[in-house]
Amino acid sequence: MQDVVIAGAGPNGLMLACELALAGIRPLVLERLPEPTEENRANGLVGQVVCLLDRRGLHDRLAGPIGPPAPAFVFGGMRLDLTLPEHNSLHILGVPQRQVAAITPRPSPR
Repeated sequence: MQDVVIAGAGPNGLMLACELALAGIRPLVLERLPEPTEENRANGLVGQVVCLLDRRGLHDRLAGPIGPPAPAFVFGGMRLDLTLPEHNSLHILGVPQRQVAAITPRPSPR
């Protein structure tokens, strides 16, 4: 029996599944595609998944050491100045999704 259902086997879904499995939670990942696609669906990752890739030693394999947080980000057509908050943890990894998917670990079936 599974504890959690995750929709999508992209980098975020697979990393979430692996992290949950490490915590003893049994994930079930549902993906509509039968195998990874060669279609490039994204040009990078933004947010905490970038830090998670770094914690698991995968950021180095994609782009070398993780750099400083992004000084700005465009959201909804507006440029957000991220130098104003006291703490900025927004990291951006500009790597095509198919490259990220190629190194993203797959949770082992149970």
